[in-house]
Amino acid sequence: MSSANYSPSDESKPLTRSHLDARLAGLGEFLPRFNGTPEDWPLFYRQFRSTTATCGYTNAENVLRLRKHLQGKAYDAVRYLLIYPSTLELAIERLEMRFGTPKLICFSLLDKLDKLSAPNGDDWSTVKVFGFAVEGICRTIVEMGHAEYLNDFITLQGLEKKLPVHFQQEWFQHKQTLRHATLAEFGEWVGKTARVLTMV
Repeated sequence: MSSANYSPSDESKPLTRSHLDARLAGLGEFLPRFNGTPEDWPLFYRQFRSTTATCGYTNAENVLRLRKHLQGKAYDAVRYLLIYPSTLELAIERLEMRFGTPKLICFSLLDKLDKLSAPNGDDWSTVKVFGFAVEGICRTIVEMGHAEYLNDFITLQGLEKKLPVHFQQEWFQHKQTLRHATLAEFGEWVGKTARVLTMV
């Protein structure tokens, strides 16, 4: 639809009492900022769709919402699709292609694993932080339905080497009981270890 023949009435829909109440309650503001970080896409997308339905937003209103809540490379990727309401869905599609595919999300999370700071064996609090981070990332990838990305033995070896010697020994003993150790098993073990340390 070109700007020459576009009219606000083309997408106007009667707002229900529920829509009006949701708008008055400010539910439409429950939309996080999105700057292109892949693992932030699922929540952003769900909130965008949910608040659109709850508040009855039109395409024109959603274009304004995206212009407000997109930042950095995410905004740059679709800025020229946020001029007319008719290209809203194309903008959403482009955002998902650029930042929100399962492959991109999994690779971004695996990169976070690689960059985790090695815990200090003399400071168990750092072991707990490390353990919960690894467990959380691995569980998220499993919940996405893409556990195959956890068969990354290079990343696994890197995480093993980051463990203090005492915990490396414990992990390797546990590893002998496993038929096939992957990041999933390591994440489960190191998360359990972190939980035990919180009780010490």
